[in-house]
Amino acid sequence: MRARRLAVVVIVACLVGFGFAAVSTYDSVAHLDRQVHGIHCSYFLGLGRADATGSSGCHTTLMSPYSSMFRQAVWGGIPVALAGMSVFAFLLFWTIWLVQRGLGDRRGAGFLFLGTALPLIASLVMGYWSIVELDVVCKTCVGIYLASGVSFAAAGALFYVVR
Repeated sequence: MRARRLAVVVIVACLVGFGFAAVSTYDSVAHLDRQVHGIHCSYFLGLGRADATGSSGCHTTLMSPYSSMFRQAVWGGIPVALAGMSVFAFLLFWTIWLVQRGLGDRRGAGFLFLGTALPLIASLVMGYWSIVELDVVCKTCVGIYLASGVSFAAAGALFYVVR
């Protein structure tokens, strides 16, 4: 029963991480249109108004060179948050698969634990760049960072319980 609860925590954290990454990706894509759209900067998904003034930490991070890859090769670049969406979606489906198998698969739980290290490491790097290099805090990014940390901790506990 304890393993099932931990798996639910991982599932919820992955859903939250996916949601915040989706908002960030949407803002990145919408902002390519002459940068006239507001940016959603809130600790709570869907509750904050879009900031069109450009004064938020989310605007600063979105306009930074750290927010997307291949900016010179692809118009606007590929948002890092898009990769985050992919990782959280994979981890979500992997956890659901483990639950359906009965949560007795030690190797599967170990793979989940290692898999959740990817968004955690990315969050640590991106958080460092945001605070140290850009001197701002993006609320949407903080949601991704927290979801990464919670999913990693719960997956680690799940791996421990399954063994």
